Amino acid sequence: MKLQEVMEIGKTLGVGEEIVVYEIGEIKFLFKRPEKPGRNLKREYDPMRNLQIWIRENDEEFMPNHLRILLDLEFKMLMKPQYQKKLLLAFDELFYGADPDSLCEKFHNLKFPKELRSLRYDLYLAQLFFVEQEIGYTFNTKFDPKYLYLQGWIRCLLTRSMEIDRLLWSATRNPPPVRFTSQDNKKHKKYNASARPLWYLS
Repeated sequence: MKLQEVMEIGKTLGVGEEIVVYEIGEIKFLFKRPEKPGRNLKREYDPMRNLQIWIRENDEEFMPNHLRILLDLEFKMLMKPQYQKKLLLAFDELFYGADPDSLCEKFHNLKFPKELRSLRYDLYLAQLFFVEQEIGYTFNTKFDPKYLYLQGWIRCLLTRSMEIDRLLWSATRNPPPVRFTSQDNKKHKKYNASARPLWYLS
């Protein structure tokens, strides 16, 4: 599905409901919207802002965070550095709204060791996090769209612009370097409505 289709699923999911958005064999990627907040919530709870991503594999479930994608991509780059530009292009096209299944067909020649998650896994998860960030992030942000935060860090990682330990630490606390976000950010003076994939490499 394209990004806007998945965005609509996230927006319209009812309180207390869940839906399987994607599947890869026994792995299911779900959206959930809990009725009640977690025990540690300190502010007023709005369930319509709480869109959660879950992964169900066999009989186990867990909530991933965005560092999982960054770590998966780090391992892919270590194993196959020659795929750098194609990975950048795949995730840029995903950011601009492309269907991850179509991208997997387009980049079917990218082969990784069986020990690593597939490219399809990472594309599915990144797209779901784009939706989760756009719907669920309620604080003031420097980014429009909000999910440019994650995309900026994906670009930073794949261009090898920062050592991985520093990058992971920064990705939990700070926005990505502006060189990876300015032309896609409607809040930035260098915003370019006609920006194309890989513009930050020029």
